[in-house]
Amino acid sequence: MSYTAIADRVAARRRNINRVKEFLPLAGFIALVLVVVSLIGLMIVSLNITGTATACVVTSKETVQAGTYVTSNRVHTENCGVFEVNTSLSDGLFAGDKTFDALVEGQSYDFTTRGMRVDGTNLIPNVLTAAETQPATIRFEK
Repeated sequence: MSYTAIADRVAARRRNINRVKEFLPLAGFIALVLVVVSLIGLMIVSLNITGTATACVVTSKETVQAGTYVTSNRVHTENCGVFEVNTSLSDGLFAGDKTFDALVEGQSYDFTTRGMRVDGTNLIPNVLTAAETQPATIRFEK
């Protein structure tokens, strides 16, 4: 192979490397847009998930300070996990604090919830309604 052929190959590789370098900022921007769109989609899907949790025994209640003006009311249950009990304007629920205050520790409830639970994140279902129930009991017959 002659010197000019080698020089032409090196020049071609340099041009290809420069093209890749020009594409990298665009690829980073595209990746950022995909992440943002995915997060917005996750939030929209989370708002549309309604569920029920039955016979949940409340073990404790707490109010968590999430910022200067933001608080989050949380209910810990024995067999259903943690729930938030907050005002939900999108559901027309304006009395989240009243619902939270009405829950009694040691009592069993059926919850209607909105949102999704993702372990390791701060995504916790919000309680829309809470109906008092009797705890599940096991009976043994002789």
